[in-house]
Formats: sequence, C-alpha cells, structure tokens
Amino acid sequence: MQKTNTQKLRGKDFVTIGIFSILLMVVFIVVSIPFTPVMSVMYPFIGGVCALFTAPIFMLVTYKVAKRGTVLLCSIIISLIYVIMGYIYILPFGIIAGILCEAVLWKRENYRRFWPNAACFSVFSVLMYVGSTYIPIYIFGTDYYLKIQANNSESALLHIKFALSPLWAAVAVVTAVVAALLGCLIGRRLLKKHFIKAGLISDAG
Repeated sequence: MQKTNTQKLRGKDFVTIGIFSILLMVVFIVVSIPFTPVMSVMYPFIGGVCALFTAPIFMLVTYKVAKRGTVLLCSIIISLIYVIMGYIYILPFGIIAGILCEAVLWKRENYRRFWPNAACFSVFSVLMYVGSTYIPIYIFGTDYYLKIQANNSESALLHIKFALSPLWAAVAVVTAVVAALLGCLIGRRLLKKHFIKAGLISDAG
C-alpha cells in the first residue's frame, strides 16, 4: 500500500488555516480601532501593537498544521480580505510575505520550532503591518496613493507623512520586529501551557 503524504495540506488543514486567518484579521482590526483617535501620534507603533496581539494566533496555526504552504495560504487569505475591503494593492504583499515566510520555515520541523517561527512572523509583520502601507507610497508616489485612498484621504495623508520620514519608517519597522518577537514569546508560553502540555500539539524545540 502507498503511504499517504502527511506533509500535503488536506481538507481539514485548509479549514484550520482559513479559520485562523480570519481570526488573525479580526484581532488586527479590533486592536487597531482604539488607536483611531490618536492616529497622528501612534501610527508608527500600530503595526507593532498588532504584531504583539496576533503573534500567538500565528504560532498556533503554524504549530497545529505544521505543513509547507501554511503561512503562504494564510497570507493570501488575509490579503484577499483586504481586496474585498478595497485595498487591492495589498495582495502582492501577502504573496511575497507568504513566500518569504515559507522560505524561513522550509525545513518541516521548523514549523514547530520557536526561533524559525519568530523570524517568520517578524518578516510577516514588517511586510504586512508596515510595508503594505509604506512601500506603495515609495513605488507609486504620493499622488497615486492618495487616489487609491480617496475614500480615506485623512488617513492616507498620515501614511504619507510617516512613510516619507526615514526616522519614523525605521521606528515602525523596529517596533514591528520587537513586538513580533515579544508576541511570539507570549505565544510559546500559551502553547506550552494549554496545548503542548495537554498533548494536543507537539513541539520540535
């Protein structure tokens, strides 16, 4: 008999990834909302705050599914949600982020190791939470960015203000990386306490 390739994503894996991707997006939105009144001050730090709160969800899905394609599919689903919301330009970032994250986690055992996951989520956070807003401004210019953000011009002007400042752009990236690492540490503790200890998920180290 031919053995089933357990490293291929199966039906239940797609469902799991889909559910956790939507959950990750919901947490991102919920965490972002309270900062709306103070956006002019807090904008460079919002990506980091979102990374902190979504890291445990990210680690749970990678540890649970632990198969190649998990993060790529998660990134694409999140990007498609953005597309539905009208942010079509974010789709390439989702694909690129997913591919880079899969490269970091290429060895199968890495999906259940802390440091590869921390590095992977740092890449994800920088590209999806920071780069997806800042990089289009560099590529397409401010006029085009204001055009595609016509329904939210006040927010777009803030994006441009911080994106064109090398200092604040660097602060946003560093904040996202530090928060991603801290969030992954919290995620590992939660996984060990509630899932690994109970035998629901295994840990490769």
